Amino acid sequence: MSVELKKQGSVLHYPVRSNCSAPLPPAPSSKCSKFVVTGAGTAACNGNYLRDSSTAMSWTLDNTHAIYKYGSDWHIAQEGEEVFYSTPA
Repeated sequence: MSVELKKQGSVLHYPVRSNCSAPLPPAPSSKCSKFVVTGAGTAACNGNYLRDSSTAMSWTLDNTHAIYKYGSDWHIAQEGEEVFYSTPA
């Protein structure tokens, strides 16, 4: 079907949307269940971060340290206290 639409000069949207101004679908959640952090500048950030089942994109080391996406950035942080590492998603 998409080949026929292209021949007619129709605009195709990927991911599929009803029109150009329709919002993009939500990004799929990561299937990664664990991250292992070693050699962090702050030793307290080293360890096995396990997926937090209560959120789509968060992994926790302990009660205070986590890897999570906030806005358009990824963080390794002590949530609510200090961000140790941040990078654009």
